[in-house]
Amino acid sequence: MRALPMDDLSPTFRDAIMFTRRLGMRFIWIDSLCILQDSPEDWMAESSVMNRVYKHSVCNIAATTVSYRSPGLYKRRDPRMVTPYKTRIQRSGHKRPYVYSLGGDTYHRAVSRADINSRVWVFQERMLSPRTLHFSTQLFWECRMLHACETYPTGFPRVPTSAGFDSDPPWSNCKLWMKDLQTDATSTWQSLVQTYCTSHFTQQRDRLAALAGLVQEIHTYTNDEYLAGLWKKELPHALCWMLYGTLQSSDITRANEYRCKSFSRVPAY
Repeated sequence: MRALPMDDLSPTFRDAIMFTRRLGMRFIWIDSLCILQDSPEDWMAESSVMNRVYKHSVCNIAATTVSYRSPGLYKRRDPRMVTPYKTRIQRSGHKRPYVYSLGGDTYHRAVSRADINSRVWVFQERMLSPRTLHFSTQLFWECRMLHACETYPTGFPRVPTSAGFDSDPPWSNCKLWMKDLQTDATSTWQSLVQTYCTSHFTQQRDRLAALAGLVQEIHTYTNDEYLAGLWKKELPHALCWMLYGTLQSSDITRANEYRCKSFSRVPAY
């Protein structure tokens, strides 16, 4: 095993390693370093155990706003995005003419809409890991008990839907899906696949592999047989699916490599 000099690593990796050390942890998993690049054999072997890597992790560190222009975990921050500001209520006879206002859609804008969270591998990582710490416009926290940030350290408040954004963070139960699985496996799987199918793929081969970790966990709970994107106990009604929106004939192309059986909804997206 050959050591990698810190100076040879990207700013994001260096920040992640230093942050892990400050937490008192000895080990960190970085897929692009821990999986041999350009090795299909190692990629297949490691992707098959990805559920164990993230399921048994202490915390998943997410560089949610990382970009080529601004690498690293830490960004310049606008304190007005974290600290509430004082607003005067123009109403006579009000006992408290001032209120402290904060943006209720903070999580939605900073985390749910982040480009990195639209990637299929990241979706699986968030589902499997017990905790995720997002480095964004501020720190955002996800675990089985709480969704919080620096603005709302005790948890996000419920926001009326008339305000124009979600009343709860999208996938507010992303750490609780295993619990939901025990009560309604069919609906939970359908919700997972719906989100999964709208995620972005770098390579077509990732379509099923990026779902393997979730499949293994679901099999543990249900003991059902997995059939290329479907579950045996859900047949035959699981075959009744359709694409939303319109699809032009010019957009239909045959895949260059095998992806999945044609009856599965997974390769259709």
